[in-house]
Amino acid sequence: GGDFFDVFPPNAEQVSIVIGDVSGKGLRAAVLTALVRYTLRAYSYEDASPKRLIEKLNDVVASEVAPEEFATLFYGLWDVKQQSLSFVNAGHDPPLYLACSESEARELSVSGAPVGALPGALYREHSLRLSSGDRLLLYTDGVTEAKGDKGFFGLEAVKDFFVAKRHESPSEFSAQLMGRLEEYSNGHLRDDVAVLLISAS
Repeated sequence: GGDFFDVFPPNAEQVSIVIGDVSGKGLRAAVLTALVRYTLRAYSYEDASPKRLIEKLNDVVASEVAPEEFATLFYGLWDVKQQSLSFVNAGHDPPLYLACSESEARELSVSGAPVGALPGALYREHSLRLSSGDRLLLYTDGVTEAKGDKGFFGLEAVKDFFVAKRHESPSEFSAQLMGRLEEYSNGHLRDDVAVLLISAS
C-alpha cells in the first residue's frame, strides 16, 4: 500500500527513522513509495541531516512525479550518543511524545509541505532529547481515520491508548493497537495503517 516506514543506520553513530504516506493507490502509489524510500536512503549516506536531506528529496520527487502526486513524511535522525532526535515533518500526522515522567501525550505538531508538492520548498529542522523510558509514536492517518459506528477513531483516542499502554513492549503495543482498531472498525479497516513506536533506553 501507500503507507511505509523504515529504520536504518546511515552511519555508525546515528539511526534514521522514517514513516510516510503517499498519495493515490495501486501501481502509481507503489512507484512513488519506492522512489521516496530509496532516494531518501541513498541521500542519507551522503548527508543524513533532516533539513538538507528532505529538501533534496523534495526536489527529486517534484521533478519525477505528476503535480497531484506527493508524500507526507516524517524523518527523524536519532543520535545514539547524545540520545537526541533531530527531525523534519513534511506534512505528516503529528507524532506523539510521551515522557516517562508525564501522564499525557503531546503532539509534535510542527510541519512543512508534503514531499513533492512544492518544488524548492524549505523545511525547518527541530530537535528533541529523550530520557530513558520516553516514547515517541509515529503513525499514518489510517490509525486516526479508522471508522466505526461512532465515526473516526480520532487523535484523542490514540493519545489515550498510548498512555494506557505505556508499559507494553513496542511489539506488544503495536499488536494491541491494531487489535483495537480492528475492533473499533468492526473488522473493516478501510485504509492502510502503519505504526512505529520508539522507546528510549
